[in-house]
Amino acid sequence: MKTNKAIMLTIAVAGMLNTQSIFAGDRTKCGDIEYENIYKHFVGTIGKDKVVIDLRWGYCGGSNNGGSFFYNSATKDFRYLMIQEPLSYAHNVQLKASEYRIDDNYYSQSHAEVPHWNFFIQGNKLTGTWRSADGKDTLAINLTEDYSNATPLEIMAYGQEIKKGKAKYSQDVHYSFIGVKPADDMKTRDAEFISNIMLQQANGTSVNAASWADYPKAQGRKDINTYKDNYKPDWPTKNVGYHKAYCHHSMFPMYNENGILVTEYTYYNDSSNGRSFRNIDVANKKILTTADILTPDKATLTTLLRNEYNNVKTPENIEKIPADNIVPTENIIITHNGIAFNYPQTSNCSSEVWVFLSYDQLKPILTQNFRDKMKI
Repeated sequence: MKTNKAIMLTIAVAGMLNTQSIFAGDRTKCGDIEYENIYKHFVGTIGKDKVVIDLRWGYCGGSNNGGSFFYNSATKDFRYLMIQEPLSYAHNVQLKASEYRIDDNYYSQSHAEVPHWNFFIQGNKLTGTWRSADGKDTLAINLTEDYSNATPLEIMAYGQEIKKGKAKYSQDVHYSFIGVKPADDMKTRDAEFISNIMLQQANGTSVNAASWADYPKAQGRKDINTYKDNYKPDWPTKNVGYHKAYCHHSMFPMYNENGILVTEYTYYNDSSNGRSFRNIDVANKKILTTADILTPDKATLTTLLRNEYNNVKTPENIEKIPADNIVPTENIIITHNGIAFNYPQTSNCSSEVWVFLSYDQLKPILTQNFRDKMKI
């Protein structure tokens, strides 16, 4: 894995993914500049609490397009870590970011309501200070880049634009991909297995991608050609002066510990968006399902899900889905402290509900193999 020069970051800590890209500074290239697109896995402490961060940032879409996740041993949830673009090309830059719970409304959070971090990355160390939202409490941040219990990954990115009309600030048709691939120093068999899962998750065969490494360009060819074939000069511009058509794809780890890699694939374009998850047992070369995690006791799981939903539901969630519709689903994410069950209410995932059950809640129906793997 590559190491980086010292980078100072300022992070605001708070709940939903903001997918608006930030393209800042004098930048003309994407994906080829050392240190500009990176993925690092850090383990350590903030104060006395164990912390794990899957940190991703870079020019191709900024980490506002996802890719950075954070989990703390003292909290049951895990969160998006939102890092904004630096204002320059410099390797030694200050970044700003926010951490959001996956089940909260991003727009309900105020910058003043959340904790903030200031830290440096130097070599394989991430150190700094955590400050509470009111500024009264501070904790030391001490993390080390560590893949002993995680899958080493690297960034891959690709973008393409074409100009068909007279867009003022950008091209009429824009395609971008940013995500991860197995690191070059991974075991060949593990790397091939993970790459094949990612290719399947992104439906790469539909664009004739020969491999995961080939997928970004293959998907780009399909998206760009589709837009070119259907382009109309009188298409309305979605944002004044910007793209008339765009499509973005990404693939990032949501959890990367205990030999389990949870991947999130997302796409969005000017008319739709979507998302899918895979829970990958790297050592045993399989995709984990609820049958691998839980005993076949559907009644108990249903009761646990509905009780938790009734405890945490909000008026907004009630409108999305009634409690009677909360049933066991395979749309799950394995996390450090429990299982997150996802209930999308529209095909493009613009409306969804999360129900989180901790391992303590699930203990009576956890399989022994899963307990052993997660050290429960």
